[in-house]
Amino acid sequence: MFYIFLLSLPFLALSIITINNKDILVSYATTALLIFYFFARKDNAKIYFPKEAKAFFVFFIYVLITVGYRLIYNIIDPKSISAMATIAIYFFFYLLLINVFDLRSKGRLLKHINVFIFICVLFALYSGLQGFLPADSIINRLFRNANNAYTIYNPALYPAKHIMSINYNRVSGLAAEPGLWAVFLTMPLCLLLPRLYYKFRMRDFGAFLGIFFPFLLTGGRSGFLSLFLAIISFPCFVLSGNNRKLYALFTVTVISLSIFMGIFSEFTPGSDRDWSQIERANGMIVATRMFIANPIFGIGIGRYRQEQGKYQFKGINIAAGQGDYPYSFYLSLAAETGIIGLILWLLFLKTIGDKLYFMINNIKGGTDEKILYAGLILSFLSIAFGWINIGGINSVYYFFIFAIISVLSNIKRIDRSKTNNDLETSN
Repeated sequence: MFYIFLLSLPFLALSIITINNKDILVSYATTALLIFYFFARKDNAKIYFPKEAKAFFVFFIYVLITVGYRLIYNIIDPKSISAMATIAIYFFFYLLLINVFDLRSKGRLLKHINVFIFICVLFALYSGLQGFLPADSIINRLFRNANNAYTIYNPALYPAKHIMSINYNRVSGLAAEPGLWAVFLTMPLCLLLPRLYYKFRMRDFGAFLGIFFPFLLTGGRSGFLSLFLAIISFPCFVLSGNNRKLYALFTVTVISLSIFMGIFSEFTPGSDRDWSQIERANGMIVATRMFIANPIFGIGIGRYRQEQGKYQFKGINIAAGQGDYPYSFYLSLAAETGIIGLILWLLFLKTIGDKLYFMINNIKGGTDEKILYAGLILSFLSIAFGWINIGGINSVYYFFIFAIISVLSNIKRIDRSKTNNDLETSN
């Protein structure tokens, strides 16, 4: 059952059923199946509720209160209720995964990470085929039917790319569009990078290349940026004292410049401009204007699309898109839940980051333990930076990584021989 769950994680846009125009993704179903595993294995009524889960719960309660307040005053918005329900579902999944992982042995949990990497290699190679087969090939449509949840990317509607006189299409893999697939592939890449640095093995190098080349074929700048910023930021977790402060200042500068250049460098319209980039900038500016006008509590969770017309600005480039989406989870939170909601979510991320910092700086199990924790740090950072250009949390794999961190952070020492054996069997 658990391996079925792992197998489902890359299927980011596969709907198994549609209810009231809502897609039920396959990862929802496989995660829910873990409920049966949990109750079959759990021998007491105690629920493991770590600090970071409590922080997530506080954020959910805040959203619940804001929606409830609007309901009291008969401001009933189905979008708000739907958005609140999504947060509730992912909080439940996160807590469920934490408690399921808590039942697994250390060695089994590490093997699950290796199986996840192996699955990612297989589907990354599969996605690579999309780049060189005809754009209308069935392989570009398989397992991507969540049309109500996403706008599904169709490569046949876009011109082919060129590299060394070779034509190829941007690949979407099992995601709705190339950017989302690129952000997903940063997870296994981040888990593999420390293995290549600390203990190079050809099998790990082969796995890395098997993911990295399809990752490049996505052309997904969101994924490229999140991987780059994760690598740049990693030393903040291993340095200390003034060195850490100076490097943190350098990191903030690099991040700020990267975001600014990535979003606004193409904002001036022109025939050779990147209209996708301009559309993102439009959406982010609209979200910023919403936040400035409603800084404390925001406009209400899930209400961006209904309200965005009121905040369009003079000179917005209609040809590039009117900012129908905020294109950033952080700006979406700021616009819809205000500074309170944004701070609560950042505090949730901080609790995870604090545990990772403690783990990497209190290693007693040698190189293999350092490889594991370094991979989890990079994965966490890539998720956090990915939300700069990704508009939501509706993917289970985020909470798969968070749940592993929550469980391992409570293990003072991972058995060294067991960890070594598990890393040796990495696919």
